[in-house]
Amino acid sequence: MTLVQPSDIGQTTGPKYDWPAQIPPENVTVVIPTLNEEGGIGTVLEQTRKAGFTNILVIDGGSRDNTVAIARSFGVSVVLQPGTGKAAAVDGAVSLVRTPYLGFIDADGTYDPEDFHKMLMYAPSADMVIGSRVLNKNGKAPFVAGHGMVNRLFTRLFNWIYDSKLTDILSGIRVCNTETLRGIRFRSRGFGIEEELSAQILVEGGKIVEVPVEFRERLGKPKLRYRDGYHILMTLFRLAYELNPLLFFLPLGIILLLPGLGILAFVAYWAIFNNAMVFHSGWALAGLGLVLVGVQLAGFSVLSFLMKRIEYRQLRAIRKLKTDSSISKV
Repeated sequence: MTLVQPSDIGQTTGPKYDWPAQIPPENVTVVIPTLNEEGGIGTVLEQTRKAGFTNILVIDGGSRDNTVAIARSFGVSVVLQPGTGKAAAVDGAVSLVRTPYLGFIDADGTYDPEDFHKMLMYAPSADMVIGSRVLNKNGKAPFVAGHGMVNRLFTRLFNWIYDSKLTDILSGIRVCNTETLRGIRFRSRGFGIEEELSAQILVEGGKIVEVPVEFRERLGKPKLRYRDGYHILMTLFRLAYELNPLLFFLPLGIILLLPGLGILAFVAYWAIFNNAMVFHSGWALAGLGLVLVGVQLAGFSVLSFLMKRIEYRQLRAIRKLKTDSSISKV
C-alpha cells in the first residue's frame, strides 16, 4: 500500500487554473449523485462547467423535488440509478462511464469543482485521489456540529484497521481510475461507500493520494443524520471482517483468551494453595471454554489473513498484467 499526502499543495499563489494538470478535462466524467438536492444541484453544475468539465453525469436516486428538472435544464445526462443508496449511484456510474477517469462530487455545494484540477495532477500515478477537508490550511472546515469529531473518529478507526494514514475517508470529492473501480464489487448500500472505496483499493495494494480542498456551507436542507453515522460505523466493521479478518477476529480472540487464562490461574491457585479439588468446577470449565474459543479465533484470524494475503497478491499480479498490457498497446 502506498499513500501520499502532498502537504505543499495549495500554497501556490495565483489563479486556481494555473495547476499543471496532466489529464485534460475531456478524459474525466464528473459524476454527481443526487437525492432531493434542488438547493445545490444548479450551483454545482454551473461551477463544474465553469471549471472546464463537459462530461457530466447526474445519477439520481429518486428525487421528489425539482432536482432532476434543474439538472436537465443544464443539458447534462441524467440517469435514474439502479437500486437505492449512494453506493448504487457509484456502481451505476462505473457501468456507464467510458472516460479513463471518474470525478465524484456531492450535489450540495460543499465542494468546489475547481479543485478537480489539482487532484488530476496526481491521478495518473494513483488509483484514487481524495480531496481532504482536513488538510486544507486556509481555514477551519465548516463541519456541522459533531460531524467533525465523528469524521476524525471514523478516520482513526479506518487507519488502524488498514494501516494507512488518511485524513478524511468520508470526503465527498474524489477522482478515481475507472478501470480500478470496475474491478471492485461494492458491498455498501449507503454513505459507507466512501470508506469502502478506500478500503478496497488499499487492501489490493493500490495507491491513494490526498490533496487539500475547500469545504463550504451546505446549500439546501441537511440530510446526514446521526443514525447514518451508526450505519457508517457498521460498514467499517463489516469491511474489516471481510477485507482484514486478522484485525477483526484477533482482538475478539484476545478478549476471550485473557479472561479465560485469568479464571484458570485463579482455579489453579485455589487448588494448589488451599488443597481444594476444584478442577471440575464450573469456574474451571468456563475458563477452559473461554481459552479454547479464544485460541480458535486467534488461529482462525491468522489463517484468514494468510488466505487474504494470497488473494491480494493474485489481484495485484492481475492488475499489473493488465497495466503492462495496456502500456504495450500504446
